[in-house]
Amino acid sequence: MIDLQEYLTHTIASRFRDLRKNEHSNLPPDLIANGQKAAILRIEKGEVPQSGNFISDTLLDTYSNYFSLSKTSLIFGEGIDL
Repeated sequence: MIDLQEYLTHTIASRFRDLRKNEHSNLPPDLIANGQKAAILRIEKGEVPQSGNFISDTLLDTYSNYFSLSKTSLIFGEGIDL
């Protein structure tokens, strides 16, 4: 059986890392969300804090606005990923 939380944690981490770092750019985390560098780097590493809240709604909203992607796309991907 697939552990959906573990799978999503891994795919979200990869998606966030790929958005920020790719062959065309290497955006500093503070440029995307000022003051949330540690949270962004934690997410990109796939680390789940003790609180269990892998990504805050505020940070998800910030990524959604910055990259012009829906929250659903950020969490579940698009096309074949979905």
